[in-house]
Amino acid sequence: LGARAVDVHLEGLRAMGAICELEEGYIVAKAPNGLHGASFTMRVVSVGATENLMLAASIAKGQTVLRNAAREPEIIDLANCLNAMGANVQGAGTDTITIEGVPSLHGATHKVMPDRLETGSYAIASLITGGDLTLTNTSLEYLPMVRETLEKAGAVFEEQADGFRVYQNGPIQGVDVMTEPYPGF
Repeated sequence: LGARAVDVHLEGLRAMGAICELEEGYIVAKAPNGLHGASFTMRVVSVGATENLMLAASIAKGQTVLRNAAREPEIIDLANCLNAMGANVQGAGTDTITIEGVPSLHGATHKVMPDRLETGSYAIASLITGGDLTLTNTSLEYLPMVRETLEKAGAVFEEQADGFRVYQNGPIQGVDVMTEPYPGF
């Protein structure tokens, strides 16, 4: 995916009491007194920073409120996993997530959701190669704009019990695509 800025991650961790320094090309974060709850608004929407700060806030002392948080399904999935482990995460899937820190987390069994990017990539590959592909252990519910766009291009989707089938119906039509945050393409 290329280089990604980590400044939003670090700003959030600092707001929770972490000391973040650059040492020999590595970021070293320490919280000698532990992390504490904070109210933090992200300058940009970031899935990785939202996830990272949710993890940290789950065991921080007090309440953390993350504003301008990412809303992707993966955020909801992480919240479900953390809650199964004893965390108290509310609002996942909205732009404001509230986390009440707990002293510790415990083990849990959690089935991780399917990878939307892989699912979409395989669906696109099937369409551009004229293939007929059945994708299992996934769901079209996570791909609303991808489905809509590919249908305009000539894809046919057939939902199945544990996934879906995708194939082309005639020649591929050109479509305009703009990358956007979820639920965008």
